[in-house]
Amino acid sequence: MQKRSISIICILLAMLSLSCERSAPDVIDNLKVSCIMPDIINDDVKYSSRDVVFSGKGLSYTVRTDENGEAVIPEMVPGIYNITTSWLLSSDEYNAMVAEENHVEPKIKVVIKATVSKKLIIDETPVTLDLASVVQRALMISKIYYSGTKDDMDRNYTTDSYVEIFNNSDETEYLDGKYMALGECESPAVYLAAVEENPELKYRYTTRLSSVANTYLRWKGEYSGVNRMKLVDIKAAEEAEFKEWVKADAGRTARYGGVLEEMETLYKDVARYNLASMYFQEAGLNGAELVPYIGKFEKIVAIYKRKTLNEKAADKEAERLEGLTHQFFNNWDSEIDRKILRNLIFMYYQNVPVYFHSEAMDKYIAEYNGDVDRLTAEIFASSMFTSKERVLDFLSLPAAERNISEKITSDPLYQV
Repeated sequence: MQKRSISIICILLAMLSLSCERSAPDVIDNLKVSCIMPDIINDDVKYSSRDVVFSGKGLSYTVRTDENGEAVIPEMVPGIYNITTSWLLSSDEYNAMVAEENHVEPKIKVVIKATVSKKLIIDETPVTLDLASVVQRALMISKIYYSGTKDDMDRNYTTDSYVEIFNNSDETEYLDGKYMALGECESPAVYLAAVEENPELKYRYTTRLSSVANTYLRWKGEYSGVNRMKLVDIKAAEEAEFKEWVKADAGRTARYGGVLEEMETLYKDVARYNLASMYFQEAGLNGAELVPYIGKFEKIVAIYKRKTLNEKAADKEAERLEGLTHQFFNNWDSEIDRKILRNLIFMYYQNVPVYFHSEAMDKYIAEYNGDVDRLTAEIFASSMFTSKERVLDFLSLPAAERNISEKITSDPLYQV
């Protein structure tokens, strides 16, 4: 028994000795970081005095750029890092950096930023960040509200519907002369130009044009009604009356004194999510026809993500997608849909707060320096989903030979 105890102690001492001799992890010395301003910014403007943050597993490094937009991390542990940096500009600051034709209106804010996810850093290879500029608008739609009674057909709730506009800036914003633009920006002009060039497309897009026009007119009418009926002033008067009622009683003050302020704070938070949700629905799901078609492939992607591939289920889903593919491409116009997607990506990227941008969108916008027209042209040319033959060739492969990662999840249109 004594010998066994001595043996165990010797083993533990040996293990302790080895752990003490283990060397510290290697570090990267003097990693250079360069920030490249967007092409739209004047050449003499540099990304100076801005923080760049590298965040890894249990590690974080923050460096500040010099007058040339460069920085150096003296020592860094190799690993995988997320890299972020941003610079918030007022309209005056931004306009001083760009040519006159690129000026933004007063009170608009612009963010110059870069986001890189899962960057593998293992040596002294310099890191270059291609920055992108994002325009942030002051007015946001906080909610679209439907209530009241059903229509004459006893179906839809349409009475007393309204759109609530939220001012995301610190300045007073006047709504005179402004109108709802998302419905219009689904681009009736694109459809009308296509129909004028090819009259045979008239019946193909009549329903879609009518839907977009009706949406635009309804929102414009509601927006006009809010101004005409002075609903904002009425709401302000009711709130002032409520405050006086609360102040008149100590018990009410204790119970309701902070209600309006709390509601305002909550509505500001909700407004951001409502805006992103509306753009996702209108600019994403209800925009370019290709987007919901690509969404049909989510099920087959899920099948291949399982630990064990069910080839029978994969083949059955591929057969279903083959039928949908024939149906979709029989009535689809690539160039029209590309222009619609181009317009909506531009609107989404320009109007939705940066924290709702996808990593893929940020990556492609930065890669193409904000040129959404060239971006959509090139990804339409390279994507499997814009070619009936490419899609059918992929679906016809034996289940074990379909490379979902290469053909679907890595496809730029799928990612965007």
